[in-house]
Amino acid sequence: IGGSITEGVGGTPVTCWAKQSFDKICELYGNTNSEYINAGISGTPSVLGNIRAQRDILQYDPDIVFIEFAVNDGQDSTHKESFESLVKTILSKNPDTAVILVINRIESGYTCQQHMSQIGEFYGLPMISVNDAITPEFDEGRMTWKDYSNDGSHPNEFGHGLIAEMVDNLFKSVDNDETDEPMEIPAMALNGTAFADMKLITPDTPSDSDNF
Repeated sequence: IGGSITEGVGGTPVTCWAKQSFDKICELYGNTNSEYINAGISGTPSVLGNIRAQRDILQYDPDIVFIEFAVNDGQDSTHKESFESLVKTILSKNPDTAVILVINRIESGYTCQQHMSQIGEFYGLPMISVNDAITPEFDEGRMTWKDYSNDGSHPNEFGHGLIAEMVDNLFKSVDNDETDEPMEIPAMALNGTAFADMKLITPDTPSDSDNF
């Protein structure tokens, strides 16, 4: 779930980082039965991600959820609470669901990495910082933004492939860990979880008090 980078802008439905990552995970584990769901929508922040979470991802009882909103969110308290709420909601619905944060940047350098990585650390989540991976490449002249993107925000097909390689590397690294530690969801919040468990009400929603 995420914004336009997850939706696949700059690539195609087949070459976007999300689909490539899914293919790599299936190849790594020899899985032919898994279902791929791309719930990225251009221009949306984590606030709308909270509203969409049940309809777009949680109803499918996912095993793995990638969250990517680092270039769509603001850095104010509302977005900090919103992002943490989304993390908490997904973890709370099914403790066996693996949640992975993907943290991007845009050409100007804007990213919400600071508070999102703090949230990730607070909940003990694996994180992929595309920002940390590509920024030194730009700074040291080994790569330019135009190598990575055809505009100011979205990875091109090479960039999408690069993110998918980072996902692949994460899974291979985790496989090399000696033990799996049980996860405990913190009872307290880091910033707040006022947006947790939001419900999307549409004209098709039954007029049932449980939906409000």
